[in-house]
Amino acid sequence: MKKISPLTTTHYNDYFQIQSLAKIRCVAFDEQSICTQQWPNELQKSASQTLLESLRSIEFEAKPILHAISEKNRQIEQYLQTINRRIELIALHLSHDDGENDTNQTQTQTIKISEGGIEFSNQDSHVFAVGNTVALELILQPAHIPLSLYGKITSTTRDNRLTIDFINAPDADRQKIAKHVIQRQLQDKRKLKEK
Repeated sequence: MKKISPLTTTHYNDYFQIQSLAKIRCVAFDEQSICTQQWPNELQKSASQTLLESLRSIEFEAKPILHAISEKNRQIEQYLQTINRRIELIALHLSHDDGENDTNQTQTQTIKISEGGIEFSNQDSHVFAVGNTVALELILQPAHIPLSLYGKITSTTRDNRLTIDFINAPDADRQKIAKHVIQRQLQDKRKLKEK
């Protein structure tokens, strides 16, 4: 049996928020299952999504090693980054093919996201109430960054929008979100300069 850990909530409004595109699935989930790190059957991942998540995790773990290599030999670092991009393209292609064959395919939508939480539209928002805990499967676009997170609903609106604070978000996932936020900010600044 897995060790039960206390719930730690980060708050959506405590961090800088951006608008972004994402595919998202959300299901109600009980706190006990969150504490024991179980994942809902309704959000079982496809083989390509699991592959993409694993590749992202390996890339995150290898960053310090790649940085050390770059300090000693820039050419080896560039070669390894090229191999990494090739693997990434293969994984994205597999993910795209899998998405076309998925009967539960979710539509890409505009969301607001921060390291602390997310706000998005959900046609089933009437099923959820403030205080409910949920499991979320996100794929941040356009980089296809997969995230599997738990959250607690902090607000619902009449126009089917949910605001959710993340619960027990792993540091690696929070860093992925932070990197996505920064990249999005840089893109927005470039667009403003071009106008």
